[in-house]
Amino acid sequence: MGLFYSTRIKSKSFRLLRPFHWVIFIVVILILPKTVFSRQTTVTVSISDTLKGAPGDTIAIPVRLNHPAEKISALGAVITTDGGFLKYLLFTKGPIVPGTLLDIEASRPDSLRLAFVDFGGGPIIQSGVLATLYFQIASNAVAGATSILALDVLSAADSLGTSFKVIGINGKVTVMTRVAVAEKQENLPVEFALSQNYPNPVRASALNPAVTIRFQIPASSLITLKVYGLLGQEVATILNDWRSAGSHEVNWQPQNLTKGIYFYRLQAGTIARTKKLAVN
Repeated sequence: MGLFYSTRIKSKSFRLLRPFHWVIFIVVILILPKTVFSRQTTVTVSISDTLKGAPGDTIAIPVRLNHPAEKISALGAVITTDGGFLKYLLFTKGPIVPGTLLDIEASRPDSLRLAFVDFGGGPIIQSGVLATLYFQIASNAVAGATSILALDVLSAADSLGTSFKVIGINGKVTVMTRVAVAEKQENLPVEFALSQNYPNPVRASALNPAVTIRFQIPASSLITLKVYGLLGQEVATILNDWRSAGSHEVNWQPQNLTKGIYFYRLQAGTIARTKKLAVN
């Protein structure tokens, strides 16, 4: 049975790691909050409060991690739900998590335990989507009902065991009628599109204004937006995060760009679009 009882459906990547679950949760949940030394650096774990779905829908819920240039070697959190209409199905690991261990246990129908530990694959070094949780809304859920996804028992530390201050921003799921969902979908983009940046060309100056890039996606997805040089070398990552279906805009402040031609590439899964960016 292990230390924690679980009835969840798990990501296949972690099935071989089940015997070690009790070790992970003891390290992250019990040891980290008791660390003697701590930093003033604040780490934020957040879930969107604008999530919506109709009865019977399966919804994807990204859990985001934001931290200012720190290396996180261990992270723990408990996520609870209320309302009684959400059923946890599975999770997928986010792109910011290196080849180390991230696991999520459904200890109760309304409670999940999340744990990340660096067992040699490297710490988390960037902000973005930590994991995406998949829940099913009960078929008998009432339109207008809400469920709060509350983050609690938060802890994080570096490789030396020095803990960080961790803040949780709770999420919310609202049940919509099937008609409301259909009307919302009618207004969504029907194609994956990337617009030309503005201003264009961009000035090679420390005083240059922020570059605005607009794009639209027909379905919620993990989005990456990167800038490359003429030889294909990666120059900058503008976006690496989950975005819902619709039209979006990002502002990017270029740093240390020399005059020349660059390319920015928007990718979601196997779909990608590329535009040219000139610097003079």
